[in-house]
Amino acid sequence: MKQKERTVPIVILILEALQRRLLESHPARAQVKEELGRRYAGYRGEQVLDYYTKYLPLQKHHFIFHDLRLPISSEAFFQIDTLILTPYYLLIFEGKHMAGKLFFDPKQLIRELNNVGESFPNLIVQVKNQQYFLKVLLEKYSFPSLPSDAFIVITNPKSTILPSPDYKEVLETVIRPQALRFGFELVEKKHPKPILSDNELVKISELLLRLHTPDEPDVFSQYGVNKSEMMPGIYCEECGQFSVKRLKRFWRCHICNQKADKAFVQALIDYRLLICTTITNREFRKFFGVDSIHTASKLLNSLNLPTKGERRHRKYELSLDYLRSLL
Repeated sequence: MKQKERTVPIVILILEALQRRLLESHPARAQVKEELGRRYAGYRGEQVLDYYTKYLPLQKHHFIFHDLRLPISSEAFFQIDTLILTPYYLLIFEGKHMAGKLFFDPKQLIRELNNVGESFPNLIVQVKNQQYFLKVLLEKYSFPSLPSDAFIVITNPKSTILPSPDYKEVLETVIRPQALRFGFELVEKKHPKPILSDNELVKISELLLRLHTPDEPDVFSQYGVNKSEMMPGIYCEECGQFSVKRLKRFWRCHICNQKADKAFVQALIDYRLLICTTITNREFRKFFGVDSIHTASKLLNSLNLPTKGERRHRKYELSLDYLRSLL
């Protein structure tokens, strides 16, 4: 029973918006583009993982969660790519879409790609930490302790897994997506005794969904960018320019003349991701290049956004999920 679907991570949406609204000549643009490429590679790996997870012989008492980010403390979090919660056990899948030769040893992972070596943290230690933090979290809320298992799933076919001969955990933990079903069946046989009641299973599921906190990084501090450097206006995907204007009751690109109502919504999403979670009539007019207070008010009200305050103090609340549903 799927409890949480995977969606495009907010950090990817933020980086896309940031790249779109930075000048080509901005010194941070290359860094943003590089980080966006890394994030997309990770997301593609997670999608491969989801494809194979979909065909596991799950039962109605198997609850599956994709892309959970849960608190360790008020300031720290841990993230799980895929979690299967059952009355018998917890099972974590951590997807990695890494190319090249992957050398696993107890201290680190070394990747060799295009004759260049690069060191990464030990992935087995990473999933063990996830298991530990999840155990502590459930104990905090007085749930029975569940046994847990984890697999690191290398999803990129252009990679070679090379374990250290003395590191047996690699053989047990690091697998390809095609081996997911076999690993799942082994875990099923390993933990035949139920520990949670149906009611406890539902309560844990509700807790995980409530505690999930999407990652919204401060990209302005990270890349040394100021909000005032964001290019205002509405972007035309066809022309690659901020060339969409309000013409005769429609949003149109003044270069290719294409109607662009969704581009208007996308620009509002960019504003939500980069500038603020609320917008006033004045802020709307400045960012969207609309002169008329009446037209701005009409456009904002047409989206049925929740509001706070009255008249010139009115703020329109920008729900990311709602705005994305309009695309």
